[in-house]
Amino acid sequence: MFSSSSSNTTTVASTNTVDDNWKIIYLATLTSIIDLNSLTVDYWNDNEIHQFMQQLLGCRGVTRQLWYRWQIEHVDSRLPRQTHAIEDGRVKHYIPDEWQIKFLDTIDRNESCLIVAPTSSGKTYASYYAIDSVLKTSKNGICVYVGPTKALVNQVHAILYFKYAKTNYSVGIFTRDFRSNVDNCRVLCTVPHCLQILLLSPIAEHQNLCNKIKYVIFDEVHSMSNDNVWETCMMFLDSPMIGLSATVNNGQEIQRWLKTIELRRYELKQVQSVRPVRFIESHKRLTDLHKYLYSNKQLHSLHPIGLMDIEQLIKNGCLPNDLTLSPKETLQLYDAMSNENNHNHIPLMTQYSRNIPSLEEFFHDDWIIEREKFDSYGKLVIKQFNQMIRDKNLTLMNSIKNQLSVDLVSKEYPQSIEMNQLIIDFILTLERTNQLPCIVFSDSRCLCEEMAKYIVDYYKHKENGIRQSDAFRRDIEMIKKKQREVEKLRKYYEDKPSNKKMDEATVRLLCDDLQLSGVEHQKLTGILPECTLITRAPSRIEKQFLERSYKRTTSLDLLEYIQRGVAFHHAGVNKRQRTVVEALFRSGFLKVIFSTSTLASGIHMPCKTVAFVKDSVWFDALYYRQASGRAGRRGFDLQGK
Repeated sequence: MFSSSSSNTTTVASTNTVDDNWKIIYLATLTSIIDLNSLTVDYWNDNEIHQFMQQLLGCRGVTRQLWYRWQIEHVDSRLPRQTHAIEDGRVKHYIPDEWQIKFLDTIDRNESCLIVAPTSSGKTYASYYAIDSVLKTSKNGICVYVGPTKALVNQVHAILYFKYAKTNYSVGIFTRDFRSNVDNCRVLCTVPHCLQILLLSPIAEHQNLCNKIKYVIFDEVHSMSNDNVWETCMMFLDSPMIGLSATVNNGQEIQRWLKTIELRRYELKQVQSVRPVRFIESHKRLTDLHKYLYSNKQLHSLHPIGLMDIEQLIKNGCLPNDLTLSPKETLQLYDAMSNENNHNHIPLMTQYSRNIPSLEEFFHDDWIIEREKFDSYGKLVIKQFNQMIRDKNLTLMNSIKNQLSVDLVSKEYPQSIEMNQLIIDFILTLERTNQLPCIVFSDSRCLCEEMAKYIVDYYKHKENGIRQSDAFRRDIEMIKKKQREVEKLRKYYEDKPSNKKMDEATVRLLCDDLQLSGVEHQKLTGILPECTLITRAPSRIEKQFLERSYKRTTSLDLLEYIQRGVAFHHAGVNKRQRTVVEALFRSGFLKVIFSTSTLASGIHMPCKTVAFVKDSVWFDALYYRQASGRAGRRGFDLQGK
């Protein structure tokens, strides 16, 4: 969170030194070469490998404890993973996880289910199996996808339209802004209010369509807490349903409610049996999410335990079930629980920490720590901390929290700073530390546009300063002189008498050798590369998006911002431009988007960093979990920030 006075910025970002990155690359190379399932070499007695470990750690007295700590602290989220998943013939493009296999079995039995799994775990893509199942097993059956926002529905429609473009299966869309191919589609993408219109419509065509529905997928089903239209749709459907969410804490209660709906349907419709409702849950997040505070042009790491209310933890009786700690965070918690320097609590500390084996004891047979095994170690640490909570040891827990907390007062700016300068410093810090692309969330449309303007104005001012410098003016004069010489040469040969003219190919070749380079053209007419966040030229498809936007634009400012790698996104932006912004960000062309909650729920917008600007009454735990889930997407990054 940003504040113009105290600059409290919660973001998720990291700062590795060059040396650490090289060490990580070197270690990652070794782990990819070595078969971790068949460690037959005694690495601790191998002189060559022992010498390498000494050089890597920068010390001579290498011990197992030191070696393991180095891996956890420096490699962290990059610890190698062993994949135990088995290929499943029912899905072709990925190897399903254990919970996904349960889901596939549920679809094959034509049952309803509620899936609760972390963001970026592959819920939406797994649900596409239900669509394929309907298309293969029914001649005219329809599968309906329901999303909470137009942005998410538009994106899923585009994915499915492309997926089935070469088949006879038609994909329709029905939102308040746009409808296409609704009456004769096999797959329908819609929002809850529009689905309700179809279900309650007396029109024969709509009733005929509803009778063909074989499966309904409710994405981001936790949104039902904001609007009863979700419940209405579920109660009027006769087909099995799939509920998807990453943030439902009372999944079993929702499952029981869905069971009552199925029971009532059994009683009213007099069907053969009550349709089961399965609850499939997974807490395993494949990409760690690191939390940071931005202040005074630096990113300060935040430990989740250090941010928690201890009294609330004791009231709840344990840590949240979906809390995940990275390897480094787990080690920090273990160190805090076994900190002998905290002499006031040595007996109590020992009481809990002695039930946790040391790193040397737990990983004794390993040279390289595998992530799956470390997660088992992390569960032991969490178990002892939960025991501390159940024992209601408030003094000891406050001591641990203090060790893991950041002194926010000392991290503040020495004096108040304007919002525009704060935002500029923040984006430049992310650019310098290679933490882009980034989505910055705010609940104010006006602030989103203002922040984008701050960044663009900064680069325009910087570019103007460069162009006014004497050195740059000399470069421009040389480029223009070169242009005049090329034009003079071309005109000279064109004006020659026909009998003395050089052939056209020779003239073209001679002039091409003297043409301006791409860098010279950019200096003359384009945006200077050091005055934009864009790091590459647009691809052919990206150029088409941009050209289409220029023809249909209602916001010239947004198009100007896009040329600098910056954009804003909210419900006030027209659909075409929102689509362009989303597509360019997904392709990696745009680097920063300032957005309201329109990009928070479910939409696939992979990025390295997510930031939250200012506090708000709408900024609750659900919003935070949804928005932060955009960072560290599965298959794109090993960690989110």
